[in-house]
Amino acid sequence: MQISTSVETVLKELAANPATGLSDAEVAARRTKHGPNRLQAQVKKTILQLALAQLNDALIYVLLGAVAITLFLGEYVDAVIILCVILINAALGVAQEVKAGNAIEALKKCRLRTRWCAATGK
Repeated sequence: MQISTSVETVLKELAANPATGLSDAEVAARRTKHGPNRLQAQVKKTILQLALAQLNDALIYVLLGAVAITLFLGEYVDAVIILCVILINAALGVAQEVKAGNAIEALKKCRLRTRWCAATGK
């Protein structure tokens, strides 16, 4: 999603002056109201939780229903094939989520060490 807003509009909405920045009192008030400028820590999910989340899907339920029907009809090979597809799908989904989580962790470690902002005209 891309949002286009002019600099002037943003400055007006935030009640900020680009030349002098925010006063110390305003910085303290905004920190009190909004908290520090940090990403919230996320609780990491275990592999089991990720796998169960992959299986919690309507299409998976339909496939499990198909497994039950094929077992009832005595088509054991078809049931095993469907179960294998479900398990492979879950394994690939877990692998993608683990890779995405590792990428996010790497990005958090690569943050800039120095910051600059105008405050109280300095």
